[in-house]
Amino acid sequence: MLGRKTFVVLVAKILASIIGLVGLIYTSRLLGPEINGQVSWALALITTFNSISDFGFAAAHIKRVSEGKDLNDCISTYAATKLLLTVGMVVCTSAYILIWKALDPTALTESDLQVLFLIVLYSVFYNVSSIFWITYEGRMEAVKTQLISLAEPLSRTPLMIFVSLGGYGAYELALTYVVGGIVMSVVGIFLFSRENFHWKRPTMFRSYLIYALPISLITVFGTISWNLDKLVIEAFGSTTDVAFFSQPQTLLGVLGFVGGAVVALTFPAFSRMHSKGDLDGIRTVTHQSERYISMIALPIAVVIVLFPSETVVTFLGELYLPAAEPLRILTIGTYIGLLSMAYSPQIGGTNRPDITAKLVAFNLILNVALLLVFVPSSFAGLQMLGLGVAGAAMVSVIISFTFLIMVRVIVYQLTRTKSNPRILLHILAGLLSGAILFLIFQFYPIEHWYDLMLYGLLEIPIFTGLMVLFRELTKYDIQYFLEVLNPKDMAFYISDEMKNKRK
Repeated sequence: MLGRKTFVVLVAKILASIIGLVGLIYTSRLLGPEINGQVSWALALITTFNSISDFGFAAAHIKRVSEGKDLNDCISTYAATKLLLTVGMVVCTSAYILIWKALDPTALTESDLQVLFLIVLYSVFYNVSSIFWITYEGRMEAVKTQLISLAEPLSRTPLMIFVSLGGYGAYELALTYVVGGIVMSVVGIFLFSRENFHWKRPTMFRSYLIYALPISLITVFGTISWNLDKLVIEAFGSTTDVAFFSQPQTLLGVLGFVGGAVVALTFPAFSRMHSKGDLDGIRTVTHQSERYISMIALPIAVVIVLFPSETVVTFLGELYLPAAEPLRILTIGTYIGLLSMAYSPQIGGTNRPDITAKLVAFNLILNVALLLVFVPSSFAGLQMLGLGVAGAAMVSVIISFTFLIMVRVIVYQLTRTKSNPRILLHILAGLLSGAILFLIFQFYPIEHWYDLMLYGLLEIPIFTGLMVLFRELTKYDIQYFLEVLNPKDMAFYISDEMKNKRK
């Protein structure tokens, strides 16, 4: 059942990535780096402030719901807390923007202010929708969770295309995010209205706070760390530079969906297994998740690393050619990060958010230090490396690798989960398949978008064949995938979940 749930999430993430990719192609090609960079910078800044609206309560909600606590009380407690924290976020963010503008009238243009406040509004609607999809995530109801998540790209992307074709600006592009947030909220409210749920006076705030408090800084520090590179790039460069970093990051969402699909389900699964003392189950699911993440993500990563310029021109346009090398570096960092995603949910699932807090705090400090060394030409009167966007991408690789090592050590201490050395065979298969594609490239260069697609299609059977040769892709794996993909069983699963028949 976990495999089928994971597949539902995976398909939804793929669909969302494809829809988002269409919007990315239009906005990148028709609006250019400056407008996209302005909106990406605003998203990074406001998303950082929006961490105030979480403070670890989302993880606490998933934890309590997955433990089978009174659902009415859980939802009432989480909704009240989430709305209160969202009000606090709006007040703090608005005060910061207005004070910044008052102290330095030239720092923010009128367009900047409009875009920033639109993204604040988007965050409010996103937070409302999260009350519903976080609940479904805690109950491991993958179909409903993904219906809410898909509502945003399905509604926003057509508007992004319209804005791009019309040659509009950053204000209109930011407005598409607001519409996406509204639609997410509406879908969440609709799905929830079909549940047998009753609001009641919240009584679990203390229980939530006990779990959330140790990880409150995780949310804040983690969000800051994720957005810090874009904020540093803008501070020492320009919004155009932000676009050369953020657009490749968005493009790599096609890789990120794999890990996201696994993490969304393994955290509540690990939580349940840990409550039952099933450490063997945790270890088995971890290794299985890592293998499947790698099998899906690595072939895509190989093609992007080999042909970054061709990938950029195909999806983003020639104006984004300076983003080619950052894209190559970010792809390596993304794959390394994905290898951690099967292991890291163990820490929260085994009730050790204090460890996660320390881990995230360390990574934030390291991230700040490295970005200030790699990105600017000088800082505080000292000569720095001045590598700009490429430097920020290099930092992401270092951070991802550091996190990988630290998480492996931690989970071994917690559950005696060892690293799977056979993952090295995946990397070997990736290197060999990449070498084969490089040889073919000498005789058949990439000149059109369909040439790049052809190389992507070639990589799949080459990589798969090598995995079979290394006995890392077995008959069991194929049978497992076929069972998960069984249309009849999948239809029954989706139907049962939508009828609230949970298993």
